Amino acid sequence: RWERIQRVKRQRPWLRYIAVMDERTRPLHRAWHNTVLPVDHPWWETHFPPNGWNCRCSVQSLSDRDLKRLGLEV
Repeated sequence: RWERIQRVKRQRPWLRYIAVMDERTRPLHRAWHNTVLPVDHPWWETHFPPNGWNCRCSVQSLSDRDLKRLGLEV
């Protein structure tokens, strides 16, 4: 997955952290939900899912246009 993200980062330079957001979601993962940062931001070195045992979180690569469409900010 990371290799694909690196290949398309010129067109999709942002990553969005996505937590499942149910009763089993860890508090920290809930707090990170919808975090949007550049693909090469150091935060991803320690927060790229899975984050620990049974982590169900994921990331979504986004373009500038995606950010606007989803109403997200970096």
